[in-house]
Amino acid sequence: MKEWYWDLEDDPAQLIGNVSFAHLQFLGDPVRVSPLELITGSDDLGAEPVDSWEIVELLERYRPSTGLTVEALSDEVGWELKDVLVDANELWNFCVDGLKDICNRLQLDWRRGLADLPPSLT
Repeated sequence: MKEWYWDLEDDPAQLIGNVSFAHLQFLGDPVRVSPLELITGSDDLGAEPVDSWEIVELLERYRPSTGLTVEALSDEVGWELKDVLVDANELWNFCVDGLKDICNRLQLDWRRGLADLPPSLT
């Protein structure tokens, strides 16, 4: 069994702090439960969905408006953003806390950013 799964069994809090959305999708696929439903108990995005490319676009607009370099923005958010700014699909390698921190900086409800998660990674 994968180490990330054992971590999850040992400490359910790992679900939002260490398990990527890709792994959450993997866990939920067999029982047809989305990552959002695994985390919140609901599939409600809260508002109009925002796809991962739009999140990257918002980051790219935010960065120059603040004069931050990619490294400084990463430090401010608390997560390395270099790969995400090149390929928005990298967001699926983030855990819930990572997406929340990014979306908080953009004043965006993190649930809205789950709209374009691939339907199945299995």
